[in-house]
Amino acid sequence: MSHSANSNPENRARKMRTLIISILVLLFISPLANASWTEYTTVRYMDLDGDLADEIIIEAKHGAGSNHYIEDMRIFKDNYPKLELIFTIRTLDSYFGLEANNNYNIISDVKFTEQTTKNKGVRDIIVSSKKVYYKDDENRVVDKEDDLGVELFKWNGKTFVTNRTEGDIKSYKVDLDNDGNIEIITVEQSFDKLKDGSLVAIKGIIKVVDSQGGEVDNFSMPDRLEKVEFISLNKDGLKQIVAWSSGGVHYTNLAIYGYKNGKLYRIFENGSGCAILTDFNSVPPKIKVGIPKFEEKGWSYADEPDWEIWACDGKEFKRINE
Repeated sequence: MSHSANSNPENRARKMRTLIISILVLLFISPLANASWTEYTTVRYMDLDGDLADEIIIEAKHGAGSNHYIEDMRIFKDNYPKLELIFTIRTLDSYFGLEANNNYNIISDVKFTEQTTKNKGVRDIIVSSKKVYYKDDENRVVDKEDDLGVELFKWNGKTFVTNRTEGDIKSYKVDLDNDGNIEIITVEQSFDKLKDGSLVAIKGIIKVVDSQGGEVDNFSMPDRLEKVEFISLNKDGLKQIVAWSSGGVHYTNLAIYGYKNGKLYRIFENGSGCAILTDFNSVPPKIKVGIPKFEEKGWSYADEPDWEIWACDGKEFKRINE
């Protein structure tokens, strides 16, 4: 595909204008303006929809509450006099310090397919995600990596639409109640389809099913499920389901459920616009929920938050003072 249109003075001036607008969008319009800081921003240009006009690709690293930062990619179409957001993806979700159990980062690699005459110059977006665990959290010495899968996004004329559809299911085999019988836990992400064909995560459903696939019990999480883990809070062989989901700018939800006599029971559930820190290896296991401080101008996410401390008494988490 020819890109000679990108070399003329008019196009260079257009790029300068869109760069200025891009920075303004990032600083004043982007929902991430509520993040506590922005460390860097890069802007590049690429024709993604085959119309010989470059889209604007902005990548930035933002603070997202204490001891937590994210990197994201946003793609804008330049529809003068405004920029239109046509794609966004989180490329790194990272915690640092304090978290005994968060010794990994969730990382996504974004690639674009080549333009050809067959696809009329339209590029697909390929997002590969993984968990990276560390032997040494401070120096980020890699221990192992877990593949989280690949998603393909295609241009539908207005935006990029994922190939992931409602009904995607992951399953785990775990003996939750330590009775020698394996339970099957399924994790399903539900989506709502918008008018433009794009999908928005609305809730995740975690189910316990029997060996024939019949549902025994379930609980749900709001927005997009980020991870599901299985731990033993009391180190007694009984395992609990720990589910994390995210929504909004940097809002985090955490739920912990146990399983007994064929029923799920809630041990803990909370959410925060700041960080949620867990230390399940401490005695007793603890959870710290960040609470933003209220200042004259409103809620502040930039400062070190106040912390609610919750400790497990063997059956549930209760609020304590430290």
